[in-house]
Amino acid sequence: MSASTASAPVLLPSFITPAVEQELLTEAIRLRRLLHHIAEPSLSEHQTLQAILNEVQSLQTAAQTELKISFLPDKSIPGAMITLRFKPSGRHAALRCDLDGLTIQESTDSSHLPARAGFNCKTGCMHACGHDGHMAIALTLLKFLARHPELMQSADAPAALSFIFQGAEEGCQGARYWVESGLLQGIEDLYCFHLGMGLPDKTCAPAADGFLATLKFDLTVHGRTAHAGRPRDGINALTCLCTLITMAQELLRPERGEIINFGTLHCEGARNIIPALASAQGELRAPAADTLKGMQERLDDLISAVAAAFPGSRIECVKCGFGLPIQADPVLAQQLGRAAAAAGLTLQPQFDFKASEDASLLIKAVQDHGGRGVYSVFGAHLAAGHHQSTFDFNEDALLGAIKTYLTLFTGAAGAAA
Repeated sequence: MSASTASAPVLLPSFITPAVEQELLTEAIRLRRLLHHIAEPSLSEHQTLQAILNEVQSLQTAAQTELKISFLPDKSIPGAMITLRFKPSGRHAALRCDLDGLTIQESTDSSHLPARAGFNCKTGCMHACGHDGHMAIALTLLKFLARHPELMQSADAPAALSFIFQGAEEGCQGARYWVESGLLQGIEDLYCFHLGMGLPDKTCAPAADGFLATLKFDLTVHGRTAHAGRPRDGINALTCLCTLITMAQELLRPERGEIINFGTLHCEGARNIIPALASAQGELRAPAADTLKGMQERLDDLISAVAAAFPGSRIECVKCGFGLPIQADPVLAQQLGRAAAAAGLTLQPQFDFKASEDASLLIKAVQDHGGRGVYSVFGAHLAAGHHQSTFDFNEDALLGAIKTYLTLFTGAAGAAA
């Protein structure tokens, strides 16, 4: 494709008629509500994955192209990669979405659409970050293209298109299993995305920036139980842990954008017993990987110092999640922007994500073997902020993302070379 052609506006493909738009949106909303109702926490998304596989299995008899389902080597970790092959050889692209919900009790107020329409989740878990919408977008695209492989015959369309359904994005725990699995090896172009994040309806940030490097960790303090009236006979694990949490706040250098947070604190016992065990979950965030490394080193030093201040105690720190800043490929970003504009979305050239994403590990893995990646955000009006019990998004926003990726993947936005 010439430079002059690359700069010319992209038109919405003619197959995306008003009737097709309505079909796509209706299906996406159905899937979103189905998946919203069965939200599950990280590393436990078994029912969610089975619902996706049920949709795919019902599709297999109607699919007009080769369809392959791959799983992680450790079958206890929920996730699947579903690949459609349209041509014998050529580029392999992939679209990644996330499966997990959050351990939030969802609102039952009638002003909350999921409650009013009867698809709110009642298990103590909730899709309060839009992952139900992400899955609905990916699954709607997968089902449509599997039935219409003739749309993927352009020279600019990929020969194979994979849909990665990744669990445990919350806490940045799930991506590492995919990196270690080897399933990403053949992928040349990886597309990741998010709904909402403060962008209004009918907007798209083709290449979001401002991702925070992060480390998620679990702390466990081992002390020694004793009668509360004889404190010197024991080692108070709770006091030790609270000391560490308080002192950790002094590690921060706010001028460098450093963040530390402790979200849980657990200790069983009674008021008249010196507790022998206490635990907490925390995280570090920073704008750059080297800044995060420095924070991690200071935290490790602090753990050693606090343990020494409580003789006989033992402090374990298990590092369980990790995320990096994302460097988007400019060619993929430009093409996605052209496709989004064709879909009727207003482009947001600069957008700071201001959060962490373990999609960063997937993109880095693809880039490390010579591939490319990009992370985009599709605007959606939110009824409440992310991670709140009344979170909900405008379901019409699903269509904008679907039209964007259909325009992109069918080659209407030009070659990805």
